[in-house]
Amino acid sequence: MKSGRLEHNIWLTLTTLNLKYNQIGEVGAQYLADALQNNTALTALYLYRNKIGDIGAQYLADALKRNRALTTLDLSYNDIGDVEVQHLADALQYNTTLTTLDLYGNQIGNIGAQYLADALQQNIKLTTLNLERNKIGAVGAQSLSDALQNNTILTTLNLYNNGIPDVGAQYFADALQRNKTLTTLNLTGNAIGNVGAQYLADALQYNTVTVIFFLWISCFYLHFVIKTRYLLYWGIKSKKYTTIQQTKLGNEFDKQNISKDRYQFISGDMFDATTIPQADAYIMKNIIHDWNDQRAIDIFKAIRKAANEQQVTLFLIEFVILPENEQNKNINNIAHSIDMHMMVMLGAKERTQYQYEYLLKQGGFQLKQLHYTQTPISIIEAVPN
Repeated sequence: MKSGRLEHNIWLTLTTLNLKYNQIGEVGAQYLADALQNNTALTALYLYRNKIGDIGAQYLADALKRNRALTTLDLSYNDIGDVEVQHLADALQYNTTLTTLDLYGNQIGNIGAQYLADALQQNIKLTTLNLERNKIGAVGAQSLSDALQNNTILTTLNLYNNGIPDVGAQYFADALQRNKTLTTLNLTGNAIGNVGAQYLADALQYNTVTVIFFLWISCFYLHFVIKTRYLLYWGIKSKKYTTIQQTKLGNEFDKQNISKDRYQFISGDMFDATTIPQADAYIMKNIIHDWNDQRAIDIFKAIRKAANEQQVTLFLIEFVILPENEQNKNINNIAHSIDMHMMVMLGAKERTQYQYEYLLKQGGFQLKQLHYTQTPISIIEAVPN
């Protein structure tokens, strides 16, 4: 590969370069970094599992100081440690375009978290930081939470599986009482118990975000910890069905001692924007896989119209078909089985990440992040485009 190619006219229209699951190493990273210093078209670069290592990360960090086009950089699973992340953190203090930085599955500890926290105090553009499956621990959590108290840009911080204990949850709880911009904090798979949950619950008891859950054929129970206002919305017109499901969920809420002023049942037509209330977030669980592509796009368009140009977040909880490899084999077997069921019963299907990206784009949204879980279910986070 010659880096100059990205700088020449033939590549001026290239906006996304996906090199996941390759072996470009530090030499390949250097070529790309040289190109990025002058390229003005590329906005997304995906380098998941490429063994770029310490030196490769430094090359890319140096490029970020000069680049003024890249908005998304995925460096997941590249053996990046604290020393290397320092270079990236320094670059963030100069970079004014990068909005998403994915450092999933690296070797970043509490020192690296401190470097990133320092960068968040200065950076004016980054909205999404993914640190899933690193090693930041309690000390790293404290550093990041301190940064959140002053940062007014970051909206999503993913800290899944980072060895964060109850005291780490306390640090974030303190930060959330001051932070007014963070909308998603993922602390799944850590060492947080009931004490940490209490800290977070106390911090969010005055939260005023409105979340709408779209509920379809199968009812699922919602267990609330934070005191947020929820609207439970049925996108169908059947009054009989709505009454039955309201009774089931109402009984479950009573068992959980959930105050009635924290939720409201609403029925309507999810293809009709006039029946969908405005909210800060919309959550749809196992709904889109019930519909063909055009009807799925129609649903997204209706939600986008209902949002009335407001900055909202759309969460889709669905079976997502993952890249075909040995690691994903069991999950994909389940997804493909359900895919057949959807096709036969409803003329619908399960989809890959890229298929969801296309549908979201057609419906007025863009993929912000795909959150994998330890189950066949994934969470798609999208925002208006």
